[in-house]
Amino acid sequence: DEMLRRLGPELSILETVPVEEIRRHSSLRMAEAIQRLRRGEVIRSGGYDGEFGVIRVFQTEGIPKSKPPAELFVPGSIETRERSKSVPARKKGPEPVLPGESGVSVPDVAILVSADGLDPDQDAAASHGAGPLVILAGPGTGKTRTLTRRLARSIRAGAVPESTLAVTFTRRAAEELRERLTELLGEETAKRIPVLTFHALGWWIIRQYADRSGYAAGKVAIASEEEALGRLREDLNLSRGEAARQLQNFSGWRRGMKREDGALSTALLFHREAMRRRGVVELEDLVALPVQWLDGAPEWVEELRNRFAQVFVDEFQDIDATQYALLRHLVPRNGNLTVIGDPDQSIYGFRGGDPGFFVRLLEDHPNAKSVRLTRNYRSGQAIVAGALEVMARSVEVRERGLTPILRDARRIVLHTAASDQAEAAFVAQTLEAMMGGHGFHAMQTGSVDGHATGEYAFADFAVLCRAEALTVPLCQALERAGIPYQKRSHERLRDHPGVRLLVEAMERLTANGTVVERLRQAVVLAGEELPEVATALEWLTPLALGHGEDGPGFVAAITLGAEVDLLDPRAQRVSLLTMHGSKGLEYRVVFVIGCEEGMLPWRFGAADPDPGAVEEERRLLFVAMTRARETLFLSWSRKRLWRGAVRSMEMSSFLQDIREELLDRRATRTSVPKKHTAAGKQLSFGWD
Repeated sequence: DEMLRRLGPELSILETVPVEEIRRHSSLRMAEAIQRLRRGEVIRSGGYDGEFGVIRVFQTEGIPKSKPPAELFVPGSIETRERSKSVPARKKGPEPVLPGESGVSVPDVAILVSADGLDPDQDAAASHGAGPLVILAGPGTGKTRTLTRRLARSIRAGAVPESTLAVTFTRRAAEELRERLTELLGEETAKRIPVLTFHALGWWIIRQYADRSGYAAGKVAIASEEEALGRLREDLNLSRGEAARQLQNFSGWRRGMKREDGALSTALLFHREAMRRRGVVELEDLVALPVQWLDGAPEWVEELRNRFAQVFVDEFQDIDATQYALLRHLVPRNGNLTVIGDPDQSIYGFRGGDPGFFVRLLEDHPNAKSVRLTRNYRSGQAIVAGALEVMARSVEVRERGLTPILRDARRIVLHTAASDQAEAAFVAQTLEAMMGGHGFHAMQTGSVDGHATGEYAFADFAVLCRAEALTVPLCQALERAGIPYQKRSHERLRDHPGVRLLVEAMERLTANGTVVERLRQAVVLAGEELPEVATALEWLTPLALGHGEDGPGFVAAITLGAEVDLLDPRAQRVSLLTMHGSKGLEYRVVFVIGCEEGMLPWRFGAADPDPGAVEEERRLLFVAMTRARETLFLSWSRKRLWRGAVRSMEMSSFLQDIREELLDRRATRTSVPKKHTAAGKQLSFGWD
């Protein structure tokens, strides 16, 4: 009643009232609950016939019975403590639950946190003053929470929002940063802060300086890959294959992955000039071209440094040489630069990402302070311990530390399947069993008994794999079981064939009307009988709704985005993702399938992979494992249909690095779907 009187209607409180106002007029517990609700970080218990599902924001057994004081236990815990002055020495707690026994995730230690929910290390990072700061943040350590609170504190201390630049690598991550900043600062302030991907930042710089670089003001556009390929063939008189190879060479050079040579440089400069005359820029040039311009224009560098007084970079481990060069232009030596990331999660080496830039940054900014975040608030003990053991052989990171805060009895389930079909059936039937059987099909096939009451919803599950091709039998198994899923990869959104067809069709239409209207018209032009177009329409419709009549903005968003950007974490579907596409996400239950030699580490052909590539594959499994909060399944198959032949497989050597006591090798039952009952025979309802 007090909140309604002071803050207005219920929907406004739930959706738009700043969290600081809620905290001031109610409690930290209420503010935390509403924050979790807005982010979709809720605990869903699936319903069944005759019973509604239940959504909670806190685990029931942990809700405090009294109003919490100004400080709490660890973020994510809902227990309270006495004020710091009266906290007695902590006694030795009960013996931990043995692996394999039932138990729940509970805080293992009490940690004093600040009024805005940061532990001591997070608070030290968020409180750092002017100058460069490097935050090394392992998985589940509150990376986004720390970064956004540091940025919000800076704004509250007087920093100008328009001069505070936040940069990340995916549109999904940028949207999350903006949502968190809106909660902390309110919508009016948050929308003034430029939160951009590196590609979007480069595109902004190109538009700012296009007229000074020979482009007609306001006329520059982003070329599709197909358009760039066609123009290169025309400019250099190449075959399609030769042009494709040359574009790859250009891409490697732009990202700093290939050494410059005279012929390559001459060809690229000629091609860029031809594209400039046409008023277009390639996607691969959105960062490289601004770097080239700024290399020769110190006055532009000074303008940008005056514009952005401080720069924050998320997921710094993914940075490549060209992106790092752009940062050096934006931030002077020992300037106000904050970077956060984890070298152990550097998994984009094939795109030029290199964790070595952490060392390079410390060399370029000798006054930089380093802070480590090592408390994992996401995953159970066995998951964290197993993931660390996978990384133990890595020599690239010293003094690695990651401490699980949640004490959990569950071990990692290691599943061995006879075939890829059996593996897919195991995943589908385990999903049904954990949900208590979501439909009549589960009872008919015998995978559950029909009486279990699951505590999970479809959105709580993710299935991860090294290559998208591994999902074919899995999709078939999920469809047979009637389990809804959403499938995404880390590939560029515009590279999807259906998306490409729709964008090309839209470009043939007049620019009148809303983007949604034009998108539906494009379906007819593209040929709506194609399944790729139907999939693309499903993906793009929500994006189109947010762009009104801004067709160029819609196309630019598609061009700059990846498939995984369109993943809806609130959709009640199981998520099927590549390991690369899973970074930054978390789920209650994670299945990692295809854990076999040749898949992990990935090997193409007979040659052994490069040692550096093996290290990255190890990091990729580390990322996949640490997406799981409660339960982790690692699965491999003795036989798999792969590249046109059924092949005998061996378990990945990475899994052999995990201690036996962390694993649960229980025999798993995988039943084959029962055949339909013969015509004329009455089904039994189990009533005698």
